Amino acid sequence: MTAELLADYRPFHSAFQIDHFIVGRAGTPWGRYQQALREIATREDAQADERIDLAEVELGLEHPELSIEEDPRGRTLGIYHEARLRIHVGRLEARRERLRRSIADRQREIARFTALATALRAELGELTEERKATLERETWLWRLLFKAATDLIACGGLTTETVDLMIALPADLRETALAEIENRDRLKAWAGAGAPPLEALPETAG
Repeated sequence: MTAELLADYRPFHSAFQIDHFIVGRAGTPWGRYQQALREIATREDAQADERIDLAEVELGLEHPELSIEEDPRGRTLGIYHEARLRIHVGRLEARRERLRRSIADRQREIARFTALATALRAELGELTEERKATLERETWLWRLLFKAATDLIACGGLTTETVDLMIALPADLRETALAEIENRDRLKAWAGAGAPPLEALPETAG
């Protein structure tokens, strides 16, 4: 019964979580694209480590007796050794199953992030270095405005963290941000609508 229940268990993120709480929260199409790529790279690195671990475990299962250390007197035969060997093999088999499940579920996540990244890449079109720089600026402005909007909704004013972020922006983006923040109701409505791309803010300065 437990095995049947655990068949529905997802140790990592569901497609819904990936779409809305990981990639979706990254803002602009460029921001979401970069987030998807970041998640793919992180998971592929982790999966590569797991595959190496799995290969080591499988090698250990092929020759389990080589992994059992001798006792201080050099004796490895007899019932005691056989019992240790059975425990060792059982531990390796359990670890092999955990690694297989982890690799498979991580692959499911990678497939979802890859599908999102592919769609976003198509949406972005040609990506020259100049266009990438423009998209990066737009994404950081989006992030600042969204952070400011959530501050206004939750606290009634900007937090120190948001002010620090705004000060770090180039002067032209800082002026744009200040102009948007002045219209608090519009900014909060924009965030409440799911913070779509910046063009959804009417009469955006700059």
